[in-house]
Amino acid sequence: MATFSLGTSGSTPGAPGVYINEQPGRIANADLAAFSTVYMLVETEEDVPTTRFPFNTPVKISSLNDYKALIRVGNSTVPDSRIPLLSYNCVQEFFANAQVGDLRVVRVGTPNQIVELEFFPSGTKLNSTDLPSSLMAGNVVYAQVTINGLKLVAGDGSTGYTSSGEWLGVPVTIPVNYVAGDEVNNRKIAAAIAAAVAEAIETNPAVRSTAYVRDFGLVNDLDPSLNSQNSYVTISSSTFGGNLSVVTEVFPVGSNFVFMQNTYDIENIVGQQTNLERVPQDYTQCIATAFDGAQDQGYLITPTAYAQFDAAGRALVGAAAAAHCESNSFKWMALADPGPYLVTDVNKYSEYVPHKAAADLVTGLKYLVDNAIYEWTGTDVSPNKLSNQSIVFGQSAEIAINESANPVADSVQVGLLDSGQYTINSTNGAQDFLFSLDTDQYWPVTLPIQKVTLSGALTGNDFANVKIQGQGATTFNLNGTEVYVIAAPYDVAVSGEYSLNNVLLATSAADASNIYNAAVLAGGSSNLAFGPTLPNGIVYVQPAVGSSALISYADPYWDIEVDINGQTSDLIENISGATVGVNTLHLPGTLQDPTETYRLNWVSRTIFNASTSIANYTGSLAAYQGAAVFAVDTHSLVSGQKIYFTQPVVQTSGSVSSNLVKQTTKLVSNPYWVKVISEDQFVVASSLTNYTVGSYIGIPSGYTLSALPTIFYSQILGGGLTVIAPMELLTIPMVRGRKYEFDSSSIFNEAAAAAAAPTPAVANPTTSIYLNNSSLILGNEQITPYGEDLSVSPFCGWLPELNLVNPTTNLTPVVANAYCVPTVDQFFQPEAYMVSTVEATIPLVFRPWGQSPHWVHFLAALAVPMDPTPTFP
Repeated sequence: MATFSLGTSGSTPGAPGVYINEQPGRIANADLAAFSTVYMLVETEEDVPTTRFPFNTPVKISSLNDYKALIRVGNSTVPDSRIPLLSYNCVQEFFANAQVGDLRVVRVGTPNQIVELEFFPSGTKLNSTDLPSSLMAGNVVYAQVTINGLKLVAGDGSTGYTSSGEWLGVPVTIPVNYVAGDEVNNRKIAAAIAAAVAEAIETNPAVRSTAYVRDFGLVNDLDPSLNSQNSYVTISSSTFGGNLSVVTEVFPVGSNFVFMQNTYDIENIVGQQTNLERVPQDYTQCIATAFDGAQDQGYLITPTAYAQFDAAGRALVGAAAAAHCESNSFKWMALADPGPYLVTDVNKYSEYVPHKAAADLVTGLKYLVDNAIYEWTGTDVSPNKLSNQSIVFGQSAEIAINESANPVADSVQVGLLDSGQYTINSTNGAQDFLFSLDTDQYWPVTLPIQKVTLSGALTGNDFANVKIQGQGATTFNLNGTEVYVIAAPYDVAVSGEYSLNNVLLATSAADASNIYNAAVLAGGSSNLAFGPTLPNGIVYVQPAVGSSALISYADPYWDIEVDINGQTSDLIENISGATVGVNTLHLPGTLQDPTETYRLNWVSRTIFNASTSIANYTGSLAAYQGAAVFAVDTHSLVSGQKIYFTQPVVQTSGSVSSNLVKQTTKLVSNPYWVKVISEDQFVVASSLTNYTVGSYIGIPSGYTLSALPTIFYSQILGGGLTVIAPMELLTIPMVRGRKYEFDSSSIFNEAAAAAAAPTPAVANPTTSIYLNNSSLILGNEQITPYGEDLSVSPFCGWLPELNLVNPTTNLTPVVANAYCVPTVDQFFQPEAYMVSTVEATIPLVFRPWGQSPHWVHFLAALAVPMDPTPTFP
């Protein structure tokens, strides 16, 4: 008897636990099969001709030399590629241990016809009422694809048809706005389309019976050098060598968006002429089609499948092999390693899904936890859920950040899971059709229409006695019924696409769609009014007494899991000892103590009259003779610090004028290096070299200074809380997923007058330091969304600019700002910037905020390492 293992010796890696026992010449009863034959699925180099070694056909060999003859390419009989070489080693090992063994090798084939669907995020969307437009964050756009004549929908088709049975296709929620030229951003759109189409093919039984997904993903993952923004799905026929037809269509239905043809490209690939990466379905297809007709009884082994596929792939191949061998037509034995035993393989538990830690527990119900079924025998448990809102890119993130900000008390457990439940309220007013939701949760902006169950509306409740526009005075009781929530934009001009928890109701999907469109056309639900323009089907209460009810949907719309100390969960507990803020858009950084806290220093002061604040030195120190002294009460500058001027200081002698100091503009930077004489006086040098040798600017003899004003401001200085001498900050290195805090309590929110001690005044220009995605362009939509305001509850809200203080000589250190660095799977840029603005003292052209003109200067980049060592420039 010969015993050998495929995978446990040094020459055959990757197939653990596969053993063969060969017993040639064994005496057995006549009615007992010998099982002396082994069928081994193998792979070869692509150049091996199919005329010599066909696909999906068992070929009997009696020695390693026979196998070499089958796989020979030119004079080479030993493959170079990893998997073909593993197949060769398995055959070699077989004959090394069973010299008279009966081995049948089956070459796994690549389908000859493969269709690749390529998706372009630059494509446009269309519905029956609007012109074609670019893809925007929050859009639900349907991909309309027919495969072998079958209209593609996901799963049971519940999301692929209208309520009247019209085909919509596969819904795709667009995650971000399309931005031309921003490949990193646009790849998120492409990935969403590919994932939705691939899932639909695999979950639709009718389509899956004729075709399967070989692969899907981003083109950039296949070849990063292309920097492509596109994605792809490759499809093959479920029958080896079968025909495959894929057609994309554009049939918009009502207000539902569909992708136009410029989103797709279809390419036919001849699989047997192309080096394609093998997928588990190639093996399952081979097992299903390779053994037609009479075959000797034996073992079926697939060692190469276990060497290259993940657990799911190995399980798929193992299950196919087992099903084949169990057939009464064969009654073979399969040796497989399909992964760990899953309790969901038991029929009665096959529909169970893993229970989320933050999900509710109901007495008497069973739950799947860690591959085991448990019955909850305690009282009902419903953890508090944090709120979460999506950012609509291209708009200010302020609403999303604030609606995702949550104060969490000490020792409280909270869930990062959509509760799916909202309290809806009616109010007596001019808009009795507009209902508000409690603000413990915020309705997702990416869920504009949703079917819900309304409950808790007892007798006398407004929702038990509603009217519907277009149906006269008839009243309806909504308690216990399914209705549609329409979360239309509340005020497009002010809040963009966000509903601000103001919703409309309808009793049918068609009415809901029409009502949503009407609200958008009106500029928001706040602009709707009773009258002929109010759309039919809208639910209203008249007169309203003011009532509440509960609306809910079954499946959570969002679920966020975080990793803490090596454990992953969507249920977290505050163990800090105090109330803290948790912003669900800033995970995981928002949960952490700061990786580093920086104390920042930045000075801006206004010289209202240069002729009275600047004069040549009159003291006795030789180092400053002839230097122009700037008299600025309590200036807070340090020697070596750079400052800039918003306007030049002009010096004049007769008809000759020149600049004592030059201005810094958006295009030209003119720094000056400070040398401190006292806390109220300093001189400046025009270059680092001059500063080093003590050569400072001075007012030439006979020249007088202009009385015009100017503002000077410094470059930012910073350092840790224990650093005595802060350093100039150009780049602040950061690590993704970490929190950093900033103490800006020594920075004034006004450029205080230089001639007096710092104090607030109406005449002082205002100053700000914005956390911005651009160092040049300012605007609400450019504010980086990852700042957190620590100064007020909920201690993690919107932070467009650092918290600055009123001018004073009595400063108190306060850490009031945080920045949570985004992870790579969040929307991010490689850098964010601290950008200062100073209100100008004279009119300027540059008006970044559309308000009073500002001088703007880049302060510091919040740079994130690409890996542990290099940083972005």
